[in-house]
Amino acid sequence: MKECITCGALYDLTEIKLPVHDRDRINCLFCGTLLIDWDGNLMYAVKTLSGPKGEEGPDNR
Repeated sequence: MKECITCGALYDLTEIKLPVHDRDRINCLFCGTLLIDWDGNLMYAVKTLSGPKGEEGPDNR
C-alpha cells in the first residue's frame, strides 16, 4: 500500500516484472504528486483504495 505524501490518498501498487525495459511514473490522481517512478525491467499496476483523507476514490487507473 502506498499513501500520497501530499493529500493522503491510498493506493495499492502491484509490481509486474517485464521481459523488456520500461520507464514511467505514477502520479496521484487527486493532487498530481509523484507516487513512484521506475526505469528497468518492471512496471506497476495501480488501484485507488481511497481519496484524500479517506474519501472514496476512483476504482482503477
